[in-house]
Amino acid sequence: MATDALRHRASRQNAAIAAKKRRERVLLVGCLVLLVGLVALEGPKTLHKLHSSSPAPAPAPATTTPQGSGATTTSPTSRPVDLRALRNYTTKDPFVAQIATTGAAPTPALARNAPPRVRTSHFVAKDPFVQQVSVSAPASSPTVSPKAPAATTGGNLVVIVASVPLGQGRSAANKAASTARSHGVPNVHVVLSSSYPTLRRGFYAVYSGPYPTLARALKMLDAIRGRGYVSAYTRRLGR
Repeated sequence: MATDALRHRASRQNAAIAAKKRRERVLLVGCLVLLVGLVALEGPKTLHKLHSSSPAPAPAPATTTPQGSGATTTSPTSRPVDLRALRNYTTKDPFVAQIATTGAAPTPALARNAPPRVRTSHFVAKDPFVQQVSVSAPASSPTVSPKAPAATTGGNLVVIVASVPLGQGRSAANKAASTARSHGVPNVHVVLSSSYPTLRRGFYAVYSGPYPTLARALKMLDAIRGRGYVSAYTRRLGR
């Protein structure tokens, strides 16, 4: 009897499990059918909403014409700007008034005058160490002319090689003179410039000379400048 009871109980449990599985299968099949039906019904609507949500391009404004005119409706198109018409306008000076006030004479246009030509041949070479303008009228001193004969110069023309300030001492002037001799400058001497009115005061003048004629002095000037003393110049030693 106990064995039959156990078998009956096990069969009842198996039947319950099988019934539960059948219900789950039926429920699953029903859910699948319902899901397919919903997709079939709502799918097209959802796709339509997605496409309609994107902004559509604004239509180009069309020009309308009155009825009966026979003209067709056209949309405006962009055209490049034609600047050739600006060639018909005349150029104007922005610094000249274009509109004159009442009763006032128009402003004349500014005349463009060409500047005068500068001719360097009209300039005279000047010594920066010699005073060019004086307050009182000094006594006239003889000047050296390029075409003057040798008798006028007196044979005391020199070529100033260097000017040493008095503050540097006589030794600095003697050193500059020895350097000039080593560079091939002939007849180099040192004098106190304050002793000669034709020289600027306050220097030891290192010079080459004297030379009897201006032509000889100018020739030696070119030679001395060629030896590196580009600032050398001629002067007359006069007392």
